[in-house]
Amino acid sequence: MKKKVLGSLILAVFLAALTSTPILSAEKKEITIGAFMPLTGDFASYGARGRVAMEKAEADIAKFTSGGNLPITIKFLYEDTETKANVTLEKIKAMAAQGVKVAVGLLDSSDIRLAMGYANANK
Repeated sequence: MKKKVLGSLILAVFLAALTSTPILSAEKKEITIGAFMPLTGDFASYGARGRVAMEKAEADIAKFTSGGNLPITIKFLYEDTETKANVTLEKIKAMAAQGVKVAVGLLDSSDIRLAMGYANANK
């Protein structure tokens, strides 16, 4: 499960980097990723494990990008979804208003359904 999460995160990061940053840019571009997980509520135990996996992925990505002198840095913004779909949607909207274009970590099907609806309506 951790390898799948890590692989998905790395893929999302590099797709975002490739679509928004010239490869040979001299300045480093920061890519911000919204990490949404239930840290409280019914699925809090899953969210806690997910956050540990995301923090490990964040450290691995930072090591990879700095070691390869890549022109990007990755910043994760963590949000507690409280295992409530309406809270998740409001937090996604707030991050989108700040310019965050990548969201990861959604675990609950109702969270995913609302997030997808919002993302598809606001491409």
